[in-house]
Amino acid sequence: MEAILQIFLITAFLSIAINAVLKKYDFPPIIGYIMAGAFITYIFSLREKHLHVLHEVSEFGIAFLMFTIGLEFSIANLKKLRREVFVFGGLQVLLSALLFAAIAFYLFDLALNASIIIGSALALSSTAIVLKILSENREIHKGYGRVVLGILLFQDLAVIPMLIMVSFFTTTGVSIETMLAETLLSAILLLSLLILIGKYLLTPFLSFVFDAHSQELFIGSVLLLAVGTSYAAYFFGFSYSLGAFIGGMLLAETPFKHQVEADLTPFRDLLLGVFFVTVGMQVSVDFLAYHIVSIMSIMTVVMLLKAIVLFVLLLIFKNAADSLRSAIALSQVGEFSFVVLELARISGITSKEINQTLIIAVVFSMILTPFIVRNLQKIVSMLIRSDDLPHPTALSFKQNSHIVVLGYGSLGQWICKELKARGLSYIAIDNKRKRVEQSRRNGDKFILGNAHQEDILRHASISTAASVIIAVEDDLKTLSLAESILHTAPDVNIIASGRDDASVLREDKRIHAFVHEHSELSRSMVVQAVSCRLDQKSRYSGD
Repeated sequence: MEAILQIFLITAFLSIAINAVLKKYDFPPIIGYIMAGAFITYIFSLREKHLHVLHEVSEFGIAFLMFTIGLEFSIANLKKLRREVFVFGGLQVLLSALLFAAIAFYLFDLALNASIIIGSALALSSTAIVLKILSENREIHKGYGRVVLGILLFQDLAVIPMLIMVSFFTTTGVSIETMLAETLLSAILLLSLLILIGKYLLTPFLSFVFDAHSQELFIGSVLLLAVGTSYAAYFFGFSYSLGAFIGGMLLAETPFKHQVEADLTPFRDLLLGVFFVTVGMQVSVDFLAYHIVSIMSIMTVVMLLKAIVLFVLLLIFKNAADSLRSAIALSQVGEFSFVVLELARISGITSKEINQTLIIAVVFSMILTPFIVRNLQKIVSMLIRSDDLPHPTALSFKQNSHIVVLGYGSLGQWICKELKARGLSYIAIDNKRKRVEQSRRNGDKFILGNAHQEDILRHASISTAASVIIAVEDDLKTLSLAESILHTAPDVNIIASGRDDASVLREDKRIHAFVHEHSELSRSMVVQAVSCRLDQKSRYSGD
C-alpha cells in the first residue's frame, strides 16, 4: 500500500509539474501526462506488474468521454449518421487494414495471421484525443466533425471482431460462425436492455433524484449511469466506451442532459489524465533509444498512408476541404490498438519486439495528434487552394446577439414573453425541473441546469450573447451568478434586478444596468393610478 501511494504521489507531482511548464508554451496537457507515464515507468519498472490494473481503471476516462459525446447525439441524430458510421467507417477500416496487412506480409515477411492483426490494429484511430479536442473546440457538429465521429464509432464497433479474430487464430474447435452469432446475440440483448431502461426508467429515476435538491446525490446518480452502461456493454463482450456512448444518447432525450454533462466533465478529464499516463507507461525508454529511427519511420509512413486512404475515399462523397480535414484528424493510431496488439502478443501471434516497436510508434502518433487537430485549418489551407475552401457562413444577428435569461420564475417568464414580442433571440436557464414543462407550454428555449457552472453557461453560448439578464429574487444569488458569468464571458453585458435596497448590486461596477423591482413597480402603479384619475376626470367633465 505504501509503495502504491508513493507511486501515485510521484506520478501526480510529475504530471502537474510537466504540464505547468508545457502550458507556458501552449502544449496540450495530453503530452505532459504521457511523459509522466514514461518517466514513472522508467523509475519504478511498473510495466509488467501494475499497468494492466491501472489501464482497466483508465479506460473509464474514454468511457466518460464517449458518454458526454453521446449527450450531444440523440437516437434521432444517430440515424442521420448512419452513412458516416457504416459506409465511411466500414470502408476506412477495411481498406486501411488490408493495406497495412499487405505491407506487413509482403514487405516485412510476417506470418499471414500476424499481418492481418497488425493491419487491423493500425486501422484504428484515437477516440480519446480527437473527440476531446473537437468537443472542446465545438467542432463536433461541423461537416468534418460528424464524419470523424461516425468513423470513430465504427472503429469502436470493429474492435470486437478484431479481438474475436485473435481468438479464432489461436483457438481450435470453435467456428467463426459461432463466434459471430454469439456477438450478434449479445449486441441485440445489450441494445434491447439499454433502450428499455432509457425509455421507461431513466427519466423517472433522474427526476426523483433531481427533486431531492442534492448536488452530490445527482452527481452520484450520473456516475452510476455512466459506469452502469459501460459495464453492461463490457458484460456482453463489448467495449466500455460503446456502452457509455449509448447511455449518453439515451440521456440526451431527457431534459437533464446539460446538467449531467456539466457534472460529469471533472471526472471525465481526471480519468482521461490517468488514461494518458498509462499510454506513457507503454513506452520503454531503453528500447526507444536503440530503435528511434525505425520507430519514427513507421509512425510517419502509417500516418501518411492512413490520411491518403481516407482522403481518397471521402473525396468520392465530400468536398476536398472536409475530406482532408477528416483524413488528417484520423491519421494517428488509437488507444484500442494497444488492446489488440497486446492480446496478439500474449497469444503468441506477434513477438515482443514487434509489439514494442508498434506501440511506441502509436504513442508518438498520439503525441503529435493534438498539434495536428488544433491546427487543421492552417494545414488544410496550405494543402488546398483558398478558392477550393468553402467560405464560412456568416452568422445572423440573432445567432450572434441573443439574450440569456438566468431564472425562469414569474419575472423570467415575463422577460421571455417581452423578448419574444419584440422578435429577439433568447434562451432561459433555470435549475428547477418543473420549469421545463412551463417553458414548453410557453414555447421558450430553455436549459435545465445550474447557471453557476461554466459548462451550462457555455451551452447557452454566453460568450456571444448581447447581454445576460439575471432574473432571480435573491441579491446574494444575483452577485454569485454575476461572478460565474464574468468568469466565463468577461466582456458580456449584465442586467440585474433587485427587490431590497440593493445597494451592493447598484454599486457593483461589473453590472452594466440595474433595475430596482420595487422602484419600477411603484412607478408603473403610480402611472396607472394617475391615468385612471385623468380618465375619471374626463368622464365627469364630459357629463
